[in-house]
Amino acid sequence: MTKQLKTIVAQVIPLKRFPVKLACFDYVCPADIAKKIKVGALVEIPFRKGLFLGLVMNFFTTDEADSEQLKAISRIVADRPLYSDKQMAFLREISEFYLTSLGYLAKTSLPAFNKKQLKELAEVRPLKSAKTVGKKTNIFVKPNYFFYSTTNQIKDYLRENFNPRAQSLVLTPEINSANPDLLPCKLADQTVLISSALTKRSFFDSWLEVWIGRKNIVAGTRRSLFMPFTNLSDIYVLDEANPNYKSWDMAPRINIIQAVIFLALCHGARLHFLSHTPSVESYYFSDRQVYDSTGDLDADFATPTKLVDMRAERREHNYGFISGALVEAIKNCPNRDIFFFLNKRGTAGYVGCRDCGTVLKCLTCDNLYTYHEDINCLVCHFCQQKISLPKHCQHCSGLNMVMLGVGSQLAEKEIKKLLGQKENRQIIRIDSDNAGIFKIDPAVNHIFIGTQLAWNKVDWAQIGLVAFLDADTSLFVPQYNISETLFYWLRDAQYKLGAKGQLLIQTSHPDHLVFKSLNQPTKFYQSELTARKALGYPPFYFLLKLFYSDTDQTVGKIQADNVITLLKRLTLGKNDVIILGPMPSVPYFKAGKYTQVILCKIKYNNYKSITKTILRQLPAGWKADPAPNSILTI
Repeated sequence: MTKQLKTIVAQVIPLKRFPVKLACFDYVCPADIAKKIKVGALVEIPFRKGLFLGLVMNFFTTDEADSEQLKAISRIVADRPLYSDKQMAFLREISEFYLTSLGYLAKTSLPAFNKKQLKELAEVRPLKSAKTVGKKTNIFVKPNYFFYSTTNQIKDYLRENFNPRAQSLVLTPEINSANPDLLPCKLADQTVLISSALTKRSFFDSWLEVWIGRKNIVAGTRRSLFMPFTNLSDIYVLDEANPNYKSWDMAPRINIIQAVIFLALCHGARLHFLSHTPSVESYYFSDRQVYDSTGDLDADFATPTKLVDMRAERREHNYGFISGALVEAIKNCPNRDIFFFLNKRGTAGYVGCRDCGTVLKCLTCDNLYTYHEDINCLVCHFCQQKISLPKHCQHCSGLNMVMLGVGSQLAEKEIKKLLGQKENRQIIRIDSDNAGIFKIDPAVNHIFIGTQLAWNKVDWAQIGLVAFLDADTSLFVPQYNISETLFYWLRDAQYKLGAKGQLLIQTSHPDHLVFKSLNQPTKFYQSELTARKALGYPPFYFLLKLFYSDTDQTVGKIQADNVITLLKRLTLGKNDVIILGPMPSVPYFKAGKYTQVILCKIKYNNYKSITKTILRQLPAGWKADPAPNSILTI
């Protein structure tokens, strides 16, 4: 009997965007390549009529006869793998959990190698410190949560916990908040800063420094998760509750807090969460001792904070949005910058009829119109539909049309009118209409008027007064975590201002728990947890949002009904999963398509496995958003 010859076959991830289910392709390893190829190696592969780069994901052995139809790997680009086994495991975890193509994930995580850089990869030799250290992985190392109230406390914590002999990752929600001064001075020359703002060449240089082991500390945003770690010892997540850690507008919709838990598990690294105001979930896990915790959550920021009851302003016949207390606060802040914060750009938040209560909504997507005075028309901020301001109500024909709510353009106009020409201040509006086109005059003080986009564009060291002009705007949005988000921004303003600045909050609901708990955060968290437990929201259930869009409203509804049937069959008999929907998204119609949403509530004891099972069965065309920021908004 003839002995069958064996062939080694590599499963290679092409650095191209493919459907999720086409994660990798099989290629034969020629004898000379088979001797030295490893998981994570960068190889050149023939694909159709061209040659492409790919990452080796795995190997298997088969009979030579069974591999005759397979193409062979052309060459190994670099002898040393680009990613360790641990980092490859992390890539697979993110791909499966966020329903994202492995090829797309690898391509966007690695530098866009040109010929010169590929040659450099082949020739460069790693330092000894870059070698993979054999640590136990897939073992949960209990995270630590550190509550701070000053920047010096962050510095002290990092100085006491950094391990200079191993790799460390320091994550920030935005590159503007990546402050190298927080790290001990002696570690500055071991640190690289990573963000999407880097040029291709700068990113390659920084990536190479980590790959060869010259730099041990990576600081930056989401892109930092995918650096070539081989000996990752500690992960520090600064400002853990910041909403910007969740990617909502682009795939993959990664929740960074969730992803770092996967990363720590793959590497056996210790997680350190740091914040002045934790998320509700992290507070719960700290309180239940799932996390260790240090520091004082109830420490006072010492920021003078004033609540202004706008109902009292109305009783005094002040029907504008600038209270008497705010006018006085502006006068008492002559030598420092002022920041007016609001949630809406435009002139008025919405337009309606005072006679019948009808509010003008976009005919295309059913969202509220916002009035823009500079172009004298109503604009839908979802689908960009524009219409002229109507002279009468189309519902009741009444003439009592009014503009309600405060927009950034209206705020700018009224504040200029209030200050007049005598005030030597530059007024700067920062919102999505002009986020990158303003210039700051360093010779004068400033008044910034802005939405959330302005938060990290102002110099907080120069701010003497922050005013939330209309804090109620986000208070009654039907979203389970809206109170948490407002609570975070208010507390973040207190932290950034410190004792040298003042926070002024204008509200018609001064007795709301969000405002009453600013200096008693534990009170807020306990109340939120009671409500979320009753309603089945995090941290008691993990949320998985699934959605499908189609130009045909009926087709979308049929697709959603079919998936509901599929999910109920998959989870039959499982008491730890609740399936809700289908429900129309908000907006229901956007970019020419109708969208249906399904929400899965999964108990945390087995959420990862159940999430992957659901996503593996999801039909083509569906999108997933694990741990979404909002349930119905897309």
